Parts: sequence; structure tokens; C-alpha cells
Amino acid sequence: MVTSPAANSAPRRPRNDKRRARNRAALVEAALSLVNERGSSGLTAAAIALRAGLHKQAFYAHFKHLDECLAALAKHLGREFEDAVIAQQLIGIVSAPERDREAERRAMLALIALATERRPVYALLLKERYGDGPLGQTMRKMIQRARRTCTQSLWVLAARVGVHGSHLHDVEALAHMALEIGLDTYDRILEDDSLDFEAEADRALRYVEAIIYSEFRRMIERSRELHGDGDGHAEQ
Repeated sequence: MVTSPAANSAPRRPRNDKRRARNRAALVEAALSLVNERGSSGLTAAAIALRAGLHKQAFYAHFKHLDECLAALAKHLGREFEDAVIAQQLIGIVSAPERDREAERRAMLALIALATERRPVYALLLKERYGDGPLGQTMRKMIQRARRTCTQSLWVLAARVGVHGSHLHDVEALAHMALEIGLDTYDRILEDDSLDFEAEADRALRYVEAIIYSEFRRMIERSRELHGDGDGHAEQ
């Protein structure tokens, strides 16, 4: 009797997906811990594996190189940041029927305070957002998502003060500008420990707000000229 090759081969061992997921998560958490302690200085695959309690080869079973591990770290923090209760509160505050500037300010400062608890980590990630590798690509995708959220929130404000629907692209450009100012401010706060993060953030928020409402007024004036719908008014 001739047996088939399948009959002679040993049964495959089931892949331990749970253990693999645990090890990957442990490596990401180890990278987070090391960067938060000492920045990128001395950060290696071996150091990350050691902190995670794994062999160095376990690192390369999950990541091709260090940059790929840091990209996974960025995704992890992005999900954590987006899921934060404060972030959800801020979206609700901005979308509320009546504007509450002080509530917006408190929520935004709370988000910045949350991130400054991991100052070295965010400083490293933001610095690499223009890079060509996996980390840079991941950071740009995260910023694009943040830009979309910023555009949605800003459009709620624009519609509230009477900006015509034809200005959607203008509002998108305004959201892009606001986010870039925010990122530049955050870079400065993270790089200089002597700065008062609340004062710097508050100054940036007020600056961005002044630009936004100046642009809203311009959009409303253009709508009056083009559409003759002059009922809008940009609140201050």
C-alpha cells in the first residue's frame, strides 16, 4: 500500500497567535519604556528585547529593524491618544450647539499635558515625521487622520458662524494650517524643558483662533459678493 505524503508528514503545530501577540505587545511596551527613560540614546533591538524579557531573535521575528518597531509604537500611541476620554470630550465640545471657549481650552491643554507625560517619546516621533522609513510614513498617516478630524471640527464652527458651503476647501486649508502651527508649537514645548507648556499652548491656541476667525470673516465677505447671502456673522 502506498501512503500519501500527507499521511507520512507530522501534524503541524498550531500557531500560537496569542503568544505572538503578547510578545509583540511586550516589545512595543519595552520600546516605549526605554525611549521615555532615555530618549533614542542607546536604543537597540537587543536592549528592547532584554527589557521585554525576550531573546534578541524574538525582536526580529516581529520587526525587520528598529524603525519598524518605532512605527508600531507610534500606532500604539495614536490609538491610545484617539481613545482618550479627553479627546472624545474635545470633539463633543467643539461640535456643541453653543460654543464654550474655556471648555475647548481646558480640553486642549489636558491633551497636551497627557502627551507631555511621555515627552521623550513624542519628541522622537514628531522629529521623525518627515522621514522616509516606516516610522515617518506612519507619522504622516496619523497626521492626515488628525487633519481630517480637525477639518470636521472646524467646519462645524464655520457653519455655525455663517460660512457658505462653497468654502469647504478653504476650511480644509485652514485646518491644515492650524494643525501645522499646533505641531510646531508642540515640537518647541517638547524640545525645551524650561518652557511653560500651558502658557505656550495657550498662546498658540489664541493665535490660531485669531487667524481662523479672520479667515471666516473673509469667507463670509466673499460669499456676500458671490451669492448675496449676507446673513452670516463670524463670532469673536
